[in-house]
Amino acid sequence: MEILTMLSEFTTPDSLYYWETWIDDNFFLLAMFVFVIELIRYVFKRRISWQLIGDSATNFVTLGFLFLMVFIVGLAYVGAFLFAYENWSSGTYHSLAGP
Repeated sequence: MEILTMLSEFTTPDSLYYWETWIDDNFFLLAMFVFVIELIRYVFKRRISWQLIGDSATNFVTLGFLFLMVFIVGLAYVGAFLFAYENWSSGTYHSLAGP
């Protein structure tokens, strides 16, 4: 519990929200930066190969597809929620499409 008390003295909810938003918005750019640094390190160690570059690029394609799938699942969730709201709400409600 002392760690939480210490952390709450150094951070505020606003600063945590800022850092969370910044990391969410720039995660892919941070990953690309680390990737470039890693490739430069392999060049200096003379261990770079086309297979390593191809494997690394494949990892980023996989990461891109992960982002795409999360987006699609999010759209499906919102669509299912709106469908249920429009068709199965109990009581009086206001339609999102108008009166």
